[in-house]
Amino acid sequence: MSDVVTGETDRKVYLPDLVAGVLLTLIFGAAFVTALSWSGKAAVFPLAIGGLGALLGVAFVLRSLLRPGKRDATPQRRVGDDDEDSDEDLQYAFETASAREWAVALSYLVAFFVALYVLGLYFTAPLFAVAYLRHQAKASWVLSVVYAAVLFAVLYIAFGVVLQLPVPPGLFPVL
Repeated sequence: MSDVVTGETDRKVYLPDLVAGVLLTLIFGAAFVTALSWSGKAAVFPLAIGGLGALLGVAFVLRSLLRPGKRDATPQRRVGDDDEDSDEDLQYAFETASAREWAVALSYLVAFFVALYVLGLYFTAPLFAVAYLRHQAKASWVLSVVYAAVLFAVLYIAFGVVLQLPVPPGLFPVL
């Protein structure tokens, strides 16, 4: 199966962009619809994020359909060849990632949500910040721990103190 769908006008739609946009729209739309049944304060943040995510997903799908770009099967650039951040760098990263790199990324994602269910947000976010920074980004222990501590503080102050919104407590709620 090809990653490119062509039409009569010979405009190419990049299938992974289209599929990703549809999936994101469905996920954020489902989150929005689910949050509609929640009580006032608990629903504010999920409704905002779900609604915004669904709208951006629709915009991404429309952009994929209405303004398809040329996709070259053999990228000519390497990530980081110049100082500019660009879509071409991101495109290169997606096109050249190995199966192992995809497996590692998806493993982090699955493990994060399992840990979120078991440990809750306040412990999972800092734990994964340290794990990612140490093992993937090869950052120092000091930077990783400081980053995790700041992340914990920001999450707790933002959700627990200022917004007073419930967050996933995990199976063993402490905070």
